[in-house]
Formats: sequence, structure tokens, C-alpha cells
Amino acid sequence: MTKFVRTGVLLLLAFLAGWAAQTYWLKGKSTGKPATHGHGSGAYANNANGSAFSANYANAVQGKDQEPKMVAWSADSALGKILASTKGGARTLAIAGLVSQTPVDNLGALIDQARFCNDDTARQSLLDMAYAKWATADPGQALAFARTAATKRFDKDSGPLAQVLSTWAGHDPQAALAAAQSVDLISLRQDGIRSVLAAWGAGPNPQAAIDAAKGLNLGNQLSPALNAIYSSWAENNPTAAFGALDQIENINTRNSLSGSILQTMADQDPRGALTLLEGLPAGAQNTPPYPVNFIFSRLTQQNPQAAVTALSELPGGLMHERAVTCIADDWADSDPQGALAWANSLSNPTDRDTALSNAIRHMSGNDPSDAAAQLKNIPDVNQRNQAMNEVLSHWVDSDPAAALQWAQKNTTGNAQTMAMSQIVNNVASTDPLGALAIVQQMGDTTNHNSLVFQTINSWSQSDPAAALAWVGTNLSGTEQTTATNLALRQLINVDPTAGANYVSSLPDGANRNNLINQVVASMAHTDTDGALAWISSAQNVDEATRNSAIQNVMNNLGQVDPSAAAAKLSTLNIDTSTPAGQNAFSNMAGQIAASWADSDPTAALNWAANLTGAARQNAMSTTLTTVANSDPASAWNIVMSMSPNDPAQQGLIGSVANSWARTDPASATNLLGSLNPAQLVNTVGTLSNSWLRDDPQAASQWINTLPTSPARDVAVQNLINTQGQYDLSAGMAWAGTISSDTGQTRAYSTLISQAARRDPAAAQAALDANPNLSDAQRQTLTNLIQNTPQLNQNQNAPPGYHWEFDNNNNRRLVPD
Repeated sequence: MTKFVRTGVLLLLAFLAGWAAQTYWLKGKSTGKPATHGHGSGAYANNANGSAFSANYANAVQGKDQEPKMVAWSADSALGKILASTKGGARTLAIAGLVSQTPVDNLGALIDQARFCNDDTARQSLLDMAYAKWATADPGQALAFARTAATKRFDKDSGPLAQVLSTWAGHDPQAALAAAQSVDLISLRQDGIRSVLAAWGAGPNPQAAIDAAKGLNLGNQLSPALNAIYSSWAENNPTAAFGALDQIENINTRNSLSGSILQTMADQDPRGALTLLEGLPAGAQNTPPYPVNFIFSRLTQQNPQAAVTALSELPGGLMHERAVTCIADDWADSDPQGALAWANSLSNPTDRDTALSNAIRHMSGNDPSDAAAQLKNIPDVNQRNQAMNEVLSHWVDSDPAAALQWAQKNTTGNAQTMAMSQIVNNVASTDPLGALAIVQQMGDTTNHNSLVFQTINSWSQSDPAAALAWVGTNLSGTEQTTATNLALRQLINVDPTAGANYVSSLPDGANRNNLINQVVASMAHTDTDGALAWISSAQNVDEATRNSAIQNVMNNLGQVDPSAAAAKLSTLNIDTSTPAGQNAFSNMAGQIAASWADSDPTAALNWAANLTGAARQNAMSTTLTTVANSDPASAWNIVMSMSPNDPAQQGLIGSVANSWARTDPASATNLLGSLNPAQLVNTVGTLSNSWLRDDPQAASQWINTLPTSPARDVAVQNLINTQGQYDLSAGMAWAGTISSDTGQTRAYSTLISQAARRDPAAAQAALDANPNLSDAQRQTLTNLIQNTPQLNQNQNAPPGYHWEFDNNNNRRLVPD
């Protein structure tokens, strides 16, 4: 909703600014004189269309740009001149005027020219306005441009694509949704669909957006799509959005949506939001994002006494506890004495401790000395120490000497250890030598070394070289080694080359190997080739360390530019004749393919198919798993098009089937007809295992339709493993349908061992009642009952309760 409204504001602003700017800039035209004010020398009259452009910009927008271009930022550009001559609101109006006057066909060139502007705010304003205008006038061309920009190596910004689709959805949501569905890259397509649905949900007919989302084959993306719609709807009409939740079948999604809606509603009508919250089932009341927090924060900000009255209506429990915390926090921010008085008046000890602790913590921001004096009133030691840490954190910022004096005088034992640690940590951020002096004053206490290390770590974040120098002069032995490593890790982050030189001088060993990996990982962020060259030439590095470091570099490159990482993989100095080298190469191939598949699955798959061995298997599996998460049918078709002699096919069938089974198991059953017997066994096992976890009833009905076969046997065994213990007789009947004696015995054993742990008599009765067992099976199962240890259902159970056990023999208390 926010983005949708922002887009409309941008369009209106651009129109008004364009009208104002054109009127202003062309005033001189009627007199035959050039305009001498406003944008000065950068403005001139374009006689062809009556619009005013900077000369620099006019030269840059020849023709219709079809895709983004790498255009270096120029301070002499139209936007540059605006930045040089305007500020604040005048600057925003000038940018809007520039966008308004730019022909639609030239918006791509304007975006290119502004993309690398060094003023983030101005650049983003121009991009937002330009894309909003383009998406309104020619959404198809705007989308094509934004789609290309999202994967250009110099850009990689998917925000404009979502903005174009949101703007489009504002006036034609059906067309925008169709366009979003046609986006070729999975991740962009998913983001685009959510953007359209969110904008649709903000419009006059959010129900149509919900219906459209349900009509799409979104699989596990349905929940985020519905969340986008309801969130937008709630911005306009939270009560209506809340009332429409009954059409959401997934309880987790429904609970999450209700929390988000009530959070939005709390800003305008916290009391109404509380009424709706109290009407929810207990499980939904305490689901993130915890609407009770927002409701009581807003109530307290409006009127603390009204919040206290509302609190009295809540029963005890988690929601009540959260409300107490929120009242104390927000009341103490505006009236700490009032919050303390209320906290001390509470009769419930738990509420009083919670309210006191939070009120004192919040009042410490304004008066840490008074807050410290109140700490003794918190009876719970853990809450008191947590509050003390926050009080000292604020106090050290304003008066470290007073905070230190208080801690030394008023704390002992663990509390003093915590207090000194908090003080030293805060002082170290601005005065590390002062912090070390405090530690030295404490003498050789039990936490002396930890405080020194804590200070060195903080110091190293701002000046690692100075910290290293101090450590080398003032410490020795293991303390010096530990502190050196802390400082060195920070040095590696800020100056990888200096860190690399230091690490190279260290003696061989595990410590040096770990630091080598950190050096390479840090170097890789700015210089991939340099990082690879350094690790390849480093002396006295074992194979495992070298391979691990190379993987760090390649994984980083693969996330930024997977096609470049794929090209570089074949050039690496990896000894694939060893198992360790083969494993490293395979892991890198899989990581590259996974990153590449997010942006260009076709290219990733073509590359993976040309690899060999384990690397090929790993790369193809990660690629197809990514595809299958959003389009399992396409992934399946790719796998089945492979040669049956391809050794990778069997593993890939399992990967795709598993992904499909997680999102839409009923549809996944349609793929079984194209499998050979061996493939069928594995795939039915994967599918049934996943489906039984999510919907055991539907899965059981499907298993019952399968013809007798080894594949059905696997599915039945999965059913028994997950569901058989709930009904022993039904489980025994299922086990009897397994076609092999070995499989039957295994299934019977699962059922009887579960039953025997809870109730050996019931297990024996089920065994005696089954006439279909062979003598050997009956004897095996009888021995199993006799040798199975029992779980005591009443052991440690409170009066009136006993334990019940699930299929994994996990216990839960239930009433007698």
C-alpha cells in the first residue's frame, strides 16, 4: 500500500512540477529573451515540442533506449545542475519537472544518466518518478527495461521492476498480473507477482486480488502473496481485511495475517484492535508479529491509565505479560515516576518485577543515576542484572567515572563482573587505553583477561594496527596469541593486504590456517583474482586449507556474478585427482549453480550439464531444485528428457519429486506414470513421506489406490512409521497389505514395538487377533514384546495427568 500511494504521489508531483517548471522556464519566450532565472544556463527552449531541457541532457536522449546502459555520472548532467542549484523541496520539484518534461521514449536514457549519481536521495527520487511515469504511459516498455536492469552486472536492482508492476496494477491489475507471470526469471517473477497483488489489494477490490492469487499455481509462494494483499488491504480498511480472513485455509498463514492486520489497525484504533485480538483463539493471539505489543504501546502513548484499564481485562498468560512490558516501557519514556508508581502498586509479583525492570531500564536514558538507585527494588536477580546493564550503558555515555564509582561501591560477585564488563565495553568504544587502565585498576581478578580481550576486540574495530602494537608490547604467552588473533581479524577486514602479510609471517598450525581463510574471504569482496592468486602462491598451506579458501572466494563470486564464477571454475588450481579436491570442486559447482539458477536457470542448467562426475550431479541437482520450487512441472520435464543412461538422472528425479511433493503432492502423483520400477520405488517413497507429514488423510487415501508393488510397500511403511501408532488395529491391517514377507515383518515390528513400550498387553492382544501371521512372524513379534522396555506413563506426572506417547515415543501430558 505504501509503495502504491507513493507512486500516485510521485505522478501527481511530476505533473504539477512539470506544469510549474514549464511555465517558469518559458516565461522569457514571449519576450524573445532566454530565461535568466530558475535553472540558469542549463535551461533552453526546445522549439520542437515547447519543452525545456538542459543542453547536456538533450544530447543524451537521442532515440528510444531498449535496455539499460552503463553511463558514467556527470555533474554537468541535467540532474547534476539541479543538485548544484537547488535544495530541499525546490530540488524535489525541479527533479519532478525534469521527469515530467522528458518524453516517454527517452526515460530510459534519463534513468541511465542518473543511475550513478552520488546523491542517493536525489537519484532515488528521479528513478521513482521516471519509472512511475513510464509505467503509466507504456508499462510494457518500462517492464522490459526494468527486467534487464535487474540482471545487468552494473545495476542488479530489482526494485524498479516491482515498481513498474505496482504502478501498472493500479490501473489494470489483470494485465499487470499477466505481465508478472511472464517474467522469465523465477525470483523476479515471484517478487513481481507479489508486487501486483499488493497493489491490487490496495485498490477498491482486494477480494478480486485474493481470488486471483488463489487461482494461480503458486505452491509455497501462496502464503507470501496473500500476505502482500492483506497487508495492503489493512492499510485502507483493517476491519474489513480482518473480517475476510476466514477464507484463508492455512492456519499458520491466517494467524500471521491476523497479527499483521491488527498491528496496522493498532496505530489508529488500538482499542478496537484489542477487541478483535481478544476474540481470536489462544494460539492465534500469541503469533508473531505479536499485535498485543503494538496495541498496548499505542494505548500507553495515548493514555497510560486507559492502557492499565485495558490490561485488567486480559487474563494471565503470555499476552498479559507482553502488555505489562509495553505499558512499563512506553510510560517510563514519558513519565518515569508515574511508571514506577504504577509498577510498585501491582499486586502480582511477576507483573511487578517485569514492570519495575522495564520501567527502570527505560528511565535510564534520561536519568541513569536515579535509575541505578531504583535497581535494588527489583527482587529477581536476573531481571535486576539485565536492567543494571542497560542503566550502566546509558550512564557511561554521559559520566563514565560516576558509573564506575557506583559499580565498585554497589555491586559484588557476578553482578560486579557484569557491571565492569559493561563499563569497560562502553569506554573501550571511544577510549580503549582508558578502558585498559580501568581493567588494570581492578587487579588480577577472575575476569581480568576477558575484559582485556573485550577491549582489544573493540579497539581493533577502529584501529587494528594500534591494538596489535599494544598487544605485542604489553602481553605475552597465550594471552598475547588470543588478543593478537582478535586484532588481526579486524585488520584483515579493513586492510586485507596488511592482514595477509601479517598472517604469512605466523608459524604453521591450525590458528594460521583459520586466519588464511579469513584473509582470502576478505580479499575476495574487492579483488577475486588477487585473492585466488594469493592463496595459490601462499607457502606452507595444506590442501584442505587451500581448497577451503578457494571455495570461500568462489562462493562470494558466485553470489555476485555466477556466470563469471562458472567461467573461472575450470581455471582453478584444484587437484581433482584427490577425494578432497573432487569434493571441493563439486561443492563449488553446486554453489555456483544454485546462485545462477535464481537469475537464469536455463544458463545454469546448460552449464551444469556440461560438467562431469559429482560436480555435474551436484550442479544439476541444485539448479533443478531451484526451478522445482516455483515450477516443478518444468523441472520434471527437464529430468525426464535426460537419457536413461545418464547416471545423474536417478538422483535428480528424487530432488525434483521431493520439491514437488512439498508444494503440491496431489499433482505430483501424476508424474509416476513415466517412471521405471526402480525410479517408482524411490519417488513414491519420497512423495508419500512428504505428503503424510502435511495431510495424512489425503495421503492415506492415495496410498490405498496404489497397486500392489514394491513402491506401494514403501509408501505403506512410511504411513505406519508416521501414523500407525494412533490406531494399532488399523496399522496392523495396513502392514498385512505389504507384498513381501520381509517388508511385512518390518512393518509389524514397528507397530508392535511402539505399542509394547506403552502397553505390552495391548500389543500382545493385537498380535493374537491377527490370523494372517506366519508362525515365524508370530514368534519374532512375541519375542519383541517380551524384550521391549516399557515407558512409565505415570512417572513424574502431576496428579490428575498422565503421559501419552507419539510415534517417536516423545511424551506429552494429558488429563486423566
